[in-house]
Amino acid sequence: MTEQIADAVPQSDYHFDHDSEYAEIQQPRCSTPTVQTTPLVREEPLGEAFPVAALGPLKKAVKSIQEITQAPIEIAAQSVLATTCLATQAHCNVQTLGGEKPISLFLITVAGSGERKSTCDTLAMKPILEFEKSLAAEHHTDRLKFDNELAIYEATKTSLVKEAKKDKDGARVDLHELGPPPQPPLLPQLVAPEPTLEGITKNLRDSRPSLGVFSDEAGQFLGGYAMNQENRLKTMAGFSKFWDGTPINHTRPHQALNMRPPAPETLLRNGP
Repeated sequence: MTEQIADAVPQSDYHFDHDSEYAEIQQPRCSTPTVQTTPLVREEPLGEAFPVAALGPLKKAVKSIQEITQAPIEIAAQSVLATTCLATQAHCNVQTLGGEKPISLFLITVAGSGERKSTCDTLAMKPILEFEKSLAAEHHTDRLKFDNELAIYEATKTSLVKEAKKDKDGARVDLHELGPPPQPPLLPQLVAPEPTLEGITKNLRDSRPSLGVFSDEAGQFLGGYAMNQENRLKTMAGFSKFWDGTPINHTRPHQALNMRPPAPETLLRNGP
């Protein structure tokens, strides 16, 4: 009977120490749970190895630059990719699910001092810079020729306009045969380290339809006029339009512009 009553009474988490002189209530026996803390800042996992094999014919140039400079292969690859894109973006586009788009690349590198960012760019950009130098020499000669032709054109036009007082119909025919004024030679600039949105637009209009925004010190561009507080939003919106392949359509006093050049190639290098 006593055992049945004992079984019917709920067991308490507390127990008495009957062996002591005074029956003391002991605290319940329980184990302290293990708490796993989560760090506020997690460790960043290592990235996957750069897919050098996917570079195709560019692989040899990338490996050569990497062997010469002993720079990380990723930095050498970005230099070669950016240079190749600058040389080809004016000649073709890429077909995507969203339609035809520019092949231009927007690249940024964050690497510590001494990682040979500038050295990789110098080696990869050597053919581009040599070509730009030759264009500058040709531009000097072509500009002199243009100035002379423009002076002759304007003098001829002025003479024909004066003759219109005597014979309007004849002057009209002569002016039509004179045709449009000579066009200035293209600007020789292919690379710009710190351009503004307006400067890029003007360059694409007056120069070759390919421009590279290259800077081995990204702060030169990010801290420049185009990215100050007043112009930052406009510049980023403009670059987004370039990236999307949207035609440039600017209307300003005394000037209207509508063209569809490739997006400016952009490569920025910066330290942490």
